[in-house]
Amino acid sequence: VGGVLSGGDVDEVVDINFSLVGNSLGGIYSRYAIALLFEMSEEVLVVDENDGDCSSKTAILLDNGSIRLHFDTFCTTASPHLGCSKHTYVSLPRSAETVVGNILGETGRDLFRMNDLLYSMSTSPYFLQPLSQFRRRVAYANAYHTDFPVPAATAAFLHEESSYTHFWDMSSGDSEWDKSIVAILHTQPSYSSSLSRDCRDDRFGDCDDELHAMSKSLDSLGWKKVIVDLRSEIPAVGIPSVIRKSSLVMKATSKQKNGNYDGITDEFGEEKYSQNGTLADSEGFRASLRLKGSIASRDAKEAFGSPRDGSLHLPVGHNMICAFSRSRVSSHMNRGGRPVMDALAKELVDDILGAKNGSSM
Repeated sequence: VGGVLSGGDVDEVVDINFSLVGNSLGGIYSRYAIALLFEMSEEVLVVDENDGDCSSKTAILLDNGSIRLHFDTFCTTASPHLGCSKHTYVSLPRSAETVVGNILGETGRDLFRMNDLLYSMSTSPYFLQPLSQFRRRVAYANAYHTDFPVPAATAAFLHEESSYTHFWDMSSGDSEWDKSIVAILHTQPSYSSSLSRDCRDDRFGDCDDELHAMSKSLDSLGWKKVIVDLRSEIPAVGIPSVIRKSSLVMKATSKQKNGNYDGITDEFGEEKYSQNGTLADSEGFRASLRLKGSIASRDAKEAFGSPRDGSLHLPVGHNMICAFSRSRVSSHMNRGGRPVMDALAKELVDDILGAKNGSSM
């Protein structure tokens, strides 16, 4: 957050550039808080004189008009945007999810979608309109089944039936922190406040599945999705080949039954999709995906939502991605996430300084 007086008098309006970072549940709380902030404020259009076409952007007035808030960056790290239902580390029947949700209390019932809160937060203009006012939105997610409470599919709101286009960031891969990044994907904004609450319009088609509707609706805001791979920092055990092959057969059968057998497996061939009874994880496979330039949400979920190297890594990425540090032990255990957080911090600071100096980054 950075502010500057628009005049010399202390009674003048203070312009504040506002960025927000939320980790885990903090990302959900932040989305809710932004909606409340908009509700208690007045929206105004501000002409961006630093923009070449002098375009208008939305700001909000607070404290009887003495504060003018400009929304810059909204960022989440390992936040369960789609909730936990159907996104548990081990698949659970709905009856078991209900039991767990009730044990965890009100928050558990929210996360396991035993009410319509998360659905509303992902599809209702009351929540989407404020979030759309940020200049950019960023979501970090742990790949390859390394995050116990928040897998990649819910952290990056990916869905197996969504065709929403994700564009590869071809500029990544040149810095030290990129060693921990398997992909940077972008979705193009197409959101309109007139979007119906259940996402059934010409752009989205008929989203009968709530998670499908939530995924596409959030994607329509336009996001940068950073997919993090911390497996080199996490202990692993090998998966027996019998289990690996059985898992592949179940996956293929499920895709055929659902009529979705037209994604990565078909396009790149079985030899690239599976190797020795396990999901492929070669540089060639990732390069093939990247060469496409863009992939659908369902393909991103397929690519980054499962273990792909014949090993099962301990699912400790949730605290590691944010370099969680409360003691010497936790600092040591989660040190693998420091390059990721250092890069995020640098990006945010550069962005704030760029906005302060009047440049668009």
